[in-house]
Amino acid sequence: MSENGETNGGLPSMRVESIEIHNYRLFKHTVMKDIPRLAVLVGKNGSGKSTLFDVFSFLKDALTQNVAKAVAKGSTIKMFAYLVLLYDPKPFPLLAIEEPENQLYPHLMQNLAEEFRSYAQRGGQVFVSTHSPEFLNGFNLDEIYVLNKEKGFTEIKKVDTDPLIKNLIEEGDLPGVLWLQGFYEHPGNMVKWVR
Repeated sequence: MSENGETNGGLPSMRVESIEIHNYRLFKHTVMKDIPRLAVLVGKNGSGKSTLFDVFSFLKDALTQNVAKAVAKGSTIKMFAYLVLLYDPKPFPLLAIEEPENQLYPHLMQNLAEEFRSYAQRGGQVFVSTHSPEFLNGFNLDEIYVLNKEKGFTEIKKVDTDPLIKNLIEEGDLPGVLWLQGFYEHPGNMVKWVR
């Protein structure tokens, strides 16, 4: 980017002069040079136009606000942004991330769960909330807590305290599937419900 501080018709005089992309989604190695102020991108669906705009959106937010706000907006570059956060040379001791699966491709969800686990194993602590059974499938049973509202108050219970749920997982069921089927609504009480 170049910036000389002048304005042109009320707009800041900043522009992207070149772009080089290596090994990002559809781009193996792409270079755009001498980019004019108006550049029109044309191509078939799936050719990478949206990917390029995702990069622009993330960069704009990161430069005008900060990386955390850019991540929170949730573009498809979100996985990359989480990796930047998780591998920061000066890591945060505590991360609290609400619904990181939003706008994330389903095939990346289990990878992200593994990255959060790796961060925790390196000494950080991570709290993650989710509505996604697919994302939940990436976590171990002893990492999952369920929040249920009972009589106007919320209770938090560890899911692996229910022997039935533990047995179902040992038999090959997935945590997200069991959650969808209602098994987490009252951990510890499921045995009497199923009988």
